[in-house]
Amino acid sequence: MAFNFDNNWNGPNNNNGASKEEVTTILKTAKTRFNVATGDAGLVDCLSKESDQVTVEKGIHDKGPHIKVTYLGGTYHVDLVVTAAGGRAGYRVTKVTSDKVVKKF
Repeated sequence: MAFNFDNNWNGPNNNNGASKEEVTTILKTAKTRFNVATGDAGLVDCLSKESDQVTVEKGIHDKGPHIKVTYLGGTYHVDLVVTAAGGRAGYRVTKVTSDKVVKKF
């Protein structure tokens, strides 16, 4: 199996130039750094197994770098931190969080 990649995952402002292979390698490391309180436990397995149930919506992007993925109708941010290796793929996963917007009433 392999992750699905949205047609615009690598569009302007959606990715820092990392390849599909580099994004895949980073995502597969999320299992050891998953914050169970903020995400779906099934996503852990799917990331580590490179499941086709996961779609990469955006590659590495934003100042607080993250990768945006969807899984079973939910949207998640795989939050990253730059490693000493640096470069476009020099990241490790810090946590995975739900991208749900909480409305205030």
